[in-house]
Amino acid sequence: MEKTVQVRSAAAGVDIEDATLIAGVMEGLEPLTGSEEILETVDQAILEAAGFEGKPGQMLTLPHADAKAILLVGLGEESSFDSIRKASGNAIRGVKTERAVTLVALVDLEGATRAV
Repeated sequence: MEKTVQVRSAAAGVDIEDATLIAGVMEGLEPLTGSEEILETVDQAILEAAGFEGKPGQMLTLPHADAKAILLVGLGEESSFDSIRKASGNAIRGVKTERAVTLVALVDLEGATRAV
């Protein structure tokens, strides 16, 4: 069965009620630029219990008050075109809703929107 997901970069005021909100997390639980507010809403005990550390390939889906869900994606130790591209690919495979809004493209990195 083919899965179709509509992905958009988040801008102020975007309706995320029926979407999965994708946030990037660096190793050591440092938020990727643009994902700070979302990571602040997550209970650190939940991340610890789930073993989520922001390592490459890690993903964690959690409920969220404003969105259908949030999907935290690990990027590893650095934010590069390649780490953002890999994390974005992982995120799309992990999204369970028909819409996804990504904060990953907000990082200040040349070509970030192409990587997403």
